[in-house]
Amino acid sequence: MNASGRGLFLEKEVKATLNSLLYGQTKHHILYGKGTQQEKQRRALLHELLVQALREGFPKMFARLRDLEQDPVLLQRKGARIFFDAYHAGLESTGIAAGIPLHDGWIFGATEGQAQQIQTLWQDIGVAALQIPIQAKLKQIPEPRFA
Repeated sequence: MNASGRGLFLEKEVKATLNSLLYGQTKHHILYGKGTQQEKQRRALLHELLVQALREGFPKMFARLRDLEQDPVLLQRKGARIFFDAYHAGLESTGIAAGIPLHDGWIFGATEGQAQQIQTLWQDIGVAALQIPIQAKLKQIPEPRFA
């Protein structure tokens, strides 16, 4: 703060810069965006200060972001691991036939009780892997009728 009790940046500058961070804009977006050269330089400085504060405040988050940058298939690999762990657990615990795995689901024949058990397993395995709740939906597919 300066002698007048005001901060170094105006509230509207802070708000605009935080908003740009939330939408994934970088310092380069600011420097080549609208505004006078002086306004852009101030917002770019503020952007750098905010990112630095976030890096210091959330080092684990920024380490994971670096991992994502260096490994473009990390999320797909994690999803596949959850899928196949849950698929195997569902087969093993219920004794149902393998069915047909899909890219984001699984078609299988089961009783209502088995289906509920599998749904719970999928959610539990997802939570164990991600440390956040995930949703596993059941959808009943009607049996085909042949004429």
